[in-house]
Amino acid sequence: MTKKSFAIFCVLLTAALPFPAYGQTSTISAAVAIDRVTTMSTDRLVITLTGRYTCGPLPQPQPTLGSTFANAFGQVSQAAGRDIAEGGFGFTPICDALEHTFQTNVETGNIPWHGGLARARVNVFVQLCDEFFNCQQANATADMQISVRG
Repeated sequence: MTKKSFAIFCVLLTAALPFPAYGQTSTISAAVAIDRVTTMSTDRLVITLTGRYTCGPLPQPQPTLGSTFANAFGQVSQAAGRDIAEGGFGFTPICDALEHTFQTNVETGNIPWHGGLARARVNVFVQLCDEFFNCQQANATADMQISVRG
């Protein structure tokens, strides 16, 4: 084998070796929990929902654009006579694989909140993609009855 052939062979061999991409070698996850008690504002138009979440890890600082991202969104519903008070919320979670707390205000969209039981749902979604758009996704949902106090 000549030196030139050997050099070409080495280049081709090196090119054939797999290069691990960030999205392919790491594993992402998501988890979320809602606190069972929430507080209501005195005007009864806003409740403050709290909880905990873990997601990622995503590269830090966390990307705000592109195919690697994380989001959290949810809804609260509460029966009130023949109506249902409803409100939605969303926030951008910090996905560094550590547990974080969240606090979000949920405004009613139609009728006032009242003290008593309600249903809260929250979803955390995280996606990690490498430069070739090989993507991993993780999703977590909490759906539970909460107590509104005010």
